[in-house]
Amino acid sequence: MPLAMLRDWCRWMGANAERSLLILDIPDDCEDHEFQEAVRAALSPLGRYRVLTKHFRKELGAKAALVEFAEYLNRSLIPRQITGKGGPWKVISLPSAGEAWTQSWSQTLRPLVKTMAYRELRPFSGREQPGCVEESFESWLEDAKDMLQLWCHASERERRRRMLDSLDGLALDIVSGLLEEEPDFSVQDCLTALGQVFRSRDTWMTSRMKFLTCTQGPQEGLFVFVVRLEGLLQKAVEKGAVHPAMANYLRLRQVLSRAHPSEALQDTLRRMQLERRPPGFLRLLRLIRDTEALAASPARSQQCAARPPDAPGGLRARMGSGVDMAPGGPSWEPEGLVQVGGQEAEEPPQEGLKPILEESENEDEDGTGEVGKPKPPPGK
Repeated sequence: MPLAMLRDWCRWMGANAERSLLILDIPDDCEDHEFQEAVRAALSPLGRYRVLTKHFRKELGAKAALVEFAEYLNRSLIPRQITGKGGPWKVISLPSAGEAWTQSWSQTLRPLVKTMAYRELRPFSGREQPGCVEESFESWLEDAKDMLQLWCHASERERRRRMLDSLDGLALDIVSGLLEEEPDFSVQDCLTALGQVFRSRDTWMTSRMKFLTCTQGPQEGLFVFVVRLEGLLQKAVEKGAVHPAMANYLRLRQVLSRAHPSEALQDTLRRMQLERRPPGFLRLLRLIRDTEALAASPARSQQCAARPPDAPGGLRARMGSGVDMAPGGPSWEPEGLVQVGGQEAEEPPQEGLKPILEESENEDEDGTGEVGKPKPPPGK
């Protein structure tokens, strides 16, 4: 608006806009001699000039004056403001040719720069889900570093907010936990922490977190999920993040909390959990297979549903007891996960303990697993 006002006044007064100045914010009660003294002190070093007009502008709430110089105006000497009555008076002049070119390009490039600067960072969760094609951490990290260059004008708080918007799952949990402990953590600190977890080298913490956050996908069958979960469990055992003796219990706990078994299978598994006899890997797969087979046969399902669970041919007889002994009582919670900070489990794994997957193929119908033998049923 001030530049347009300068050009309009010069056109009305027949003045050369390149050699003219517009003075704003002059108080209405400023006397003419006060105005002349202030302008003379500020503008006389620039050369000879004359005041073309000075009057009150309602939209500005103050007076404005137009001053024209007789000769070439050295723009480097033009003051930005004049000290006068009521405070500083703003001085407006046309930009030089170089400044005009810069302003033109700035107006052209500003929308592009703004679009690039506020481009969202690609999402990353670190969660391994079937059918989820998520880029690798290394690729996401390179993109994050590029985005930090575009976000250089933003505050650190805003940069953290934008990074958090791109995170989900385990990655979001890690960064949120760090910021709760250290609110002043920079974005670079957060990226470094994520690198320690999600780099290609598979640490014990990575294995532990991947196993604990493994979830059944929307279109994933329970049988396939358990097989995928077992792979993560084996890695966690190999890295020392899970005690081998606790594998059956932890596997069962993850299936009940992170998967979607049928109601019948869920009742069976919860009963096994309460009775301290979690099934081994192969036994769990047999339970899933038998339950799916019963569900696929409506007639057989109705017959089994009409019989008591312990009756011959009932659901429990069909599935077997799935016994695998685990220590403790009904409220027992295992120390199967190695504590953070490198602490050892209460019962270190015995040397020579066979891998969990090497369960006997001729596992008896009572579901005896490799971890231990079942307690005999009451009355026998």
